[in-house]
Amino acid sequence: MSDCSCHDHGDAPAAAAAAAAPRPDWDTYFMDIAHVVKTRSNCSRRNVAAVIVKDRRIISTGYNGTPRGVRNCNEGGCPRCASSAPSGTGLGECICSHAEENSITQAAYHGISTKGATIYVTLSPCLMCSKMIVNAGIREVVYDEEYSVTEQTKAVLAEAGVVLRRLEGYKRPTLVRNG
Repeated sequence: MSDCSCHDHGDAPAAAAAAAAPRPDWDTYFMDIAHVVKTRSNCSRRNVAAVIVKDRRIISTGYNGTPRGVRNCNEGGCPRCASSAPSGTGLGECICSHAEENSITQAAYHGISTKGATIYVTLSPCLMCSKMIVNAGIREVVYDEEYSVTEQTKAVLAEAGVVLRRLEGYKRPTLVRNG
């Protein structure tokens, strides 16, 4: 009997099924995790998440929602999100922080350098977040869905040498919760 505690060796069918399951590539692995992080978002309009990775290790995560200590968006904390403002309008009134912003500030809060990292985001970054990404020293942005990547956003990232890449062919995970 092996001392290995990472597998249930007594359940041969489960072990065989796990062995047959395809192992995800790194991009898929980190984007899947970003989609799990997205479930923590408290924004009442759109759930977005970011995962910052360095040397194939997660160094920070973030999701969109109200700032620390402020009533959650889904509890009425953000008047703009609680209003009937059309998508993309009144953004100057929104008090929610974006996922990219939260992942970068979370790393800073804990004294973790993001220089040379890759950020995986479930939705393409806005111009403001792109400027933060550049200033945080992040070298690559990998995103799932495109929201509104403007030419200016693309130009800022390109001029700063930050790679912007959509994860083509990505299949979002089905997230199931029990209880």
